Amino acid sequence: MGWSFFTLGYTFLAMYVGAYLAKSNISDSFRGYPLPSETYHQVGFNLYFDFLHRGIAIGLFLLIIRLFVPAYRWRSKRPDLYKGALLAMLLVVGQILSGGFLILSHLSLLGFLIHVSVVSCLFATVAYLLLQSLPEPLRPSPSSTSQTPSKTPSQI
Repeated sequence: MGWSFFTLGYTFLAMYVGAYLAKSNISDSFRGYPLPSETYHQVGFNLYFDFLHRGIAIGLFLLIIRLFVPAYRWRSKRPDLYKGALLAMLLVVGQILSGGFLILSHLSLLGFLIHVSVVSCLFATVAYLLLQSLPEPLRPSPSSTSQTPSKTPSQI
């Protein structure tokens, strides 16, 4: 559960940094993939933001692998976690490839829409993994519920 929660927050951070790059038009300066081909003298401080975003993407890939390995081990007992982690692996690879397509297509609208759609699906998948990894809530036993008087919604 802890890794799922951390990965969900990390995914949100990656989305936030990417949104900042898109909103501030920093991404317009870069054409190289997987590493930017521009130098610091050409783009200035924006190079650090681009390295930050690409570094976060590598970290996200490693975190998804960290979620996938235990889910693979539990695949017979918890196929829901395995299928969710497998989908997250496919989506993070798709996110990396769509980032490359976005850069190589010179920030085309199609590349942008694919990139943000895949990361949105990835965020939802990691949220699903977090939800599925939470422990079951404690339910009162049938004998304890019969002893308490029932309350109407207005009394609660």
